Amino acid sequence: MGGGCGLIIIVLIFALLGGDPIALLEQVGTTTAPTTQSGPATLSPEQDELSQSVSVVLADTEYVWNELFRQQGRQYREPTLVLFSGSVQSACGYALAASGPFYCPPDQKVYVDLAFYEELKRRFGAPGTLPRLT
Repeated sequence: MGGGCGLIIIVLIFALLGGDPIALLEQVGTTTAPTTQSGPATLSPEQDELSQSVSVVLADTEYVWNELFRQQGRQYREPTLVLFSGSVQSACGYALAASGPFYCPPDQKVYVDLAFYEELKRRFGAPGTLPRLT
């Protein structure tokens, strides 16, 4: 289920940015490994806005899943958002930014590399933007 959720998140974000998911899938195998950044990062104003937008999207999905689970008499466990740059070590293993956003069930975290969105714009011509905070 975690891989499926990650794929849904990627397709949703890519569609929101106006990109062609087929072009993305064709290019996934040709990405180069990014450099790894260690320690706390200082976000640029653009990255800060993007991180807030990603948080809004995650909050929207949490709202929907909480409601669906409530209707079934169950409780939804909300994931933790982890922003990273280049690569990250998760409970699911080591991941490069080329994997795109993903959910790791063992640690219940959603991992997002903000550079992924810039790559969508630069490499695939995705012109859209994520929702903005109001």
